[in-house]
Amino acid sequence: MVCVGGDTLEGCRNGHWGDVAAVIIRNHYAPLLEGRDCLAHEFLNDLMWRYSQRFGESGFASVARSAIDQALWDLKGKLLSKPVYTLLGGPCRQEVELYATTDDLDWAMELGFRAFKISNPAHYSDGLEGLNRLEEKVANAREIVGPDAELMLNPNMSYNIQFAIQVMERLAPYRLRWLEEPLPPYDLEGYPNSSAPSRRCRSRRAKIITEGMPSANSSSVVASIFYSRTCAGAAG
Repeated sequence: MVCVGGDTLEGCRNGHWGDVAAVIIRNHYAPLLEGRDCLAHEFLNDLMWRYSQRFGESGFASVARSAIDQALWDLKGKLLSKPVYTLLGGPCRQEVELYATTDDLDWAMELGFRAFKISNPAHYSDGLEGLNRLEEKVANAREIVGPDAELMLNPNMSYNIQFAIQVMERLAPYRLRWLEEPLPPYDLEGYPNSSAPSRRCRSRRAKIITEGMPSANSSSVVASIFYSRTCAGAAG
């Protein structure tokens, strides 16, 4: 857990890979930030990003920076007695749709979920065998959740561009809402290439949605490939 603030009020955030991130925070970011205005959010983020150029801005440095950034938001909300969503611009909806990340779909359905993200059983090096195994899993998942539920797949950076395109073609009939992070985040050429229309189905295209692309104040790249809803009907 990362906490920022003083003796009477702190903002905290749990982070991944804590042991490694803690070393970076303690030895590099903390001496840089201590004594500065905690409400100068953009300035502090810019300081951390510029300082990290000495040893690399991505990887564990990004993880550590993200934890500090979110702890700063938590502290700002406490100091101003406002929820963070208000500081970010206020609510834009009354409800947020949730999905379950699990392969135990029956259990998730018992809990009331109507959207599900399943794990990926194939690596691009598995070739056709992996593609067949993946289709079998997705087909089974679609049968369990039914035609009206949202179904997603998390490849977790296991594909290259060629395999990703094959997957999108093969899985089109199962109407996946998205493939999450099919390529490594640094494959900035691969993501645009994966959005090219298929020769067989011009409506079968992947729309790339990228948030937080590398910039002076960003800490991560989140990219997902979303299917066109018209694809299943035009497949074949």
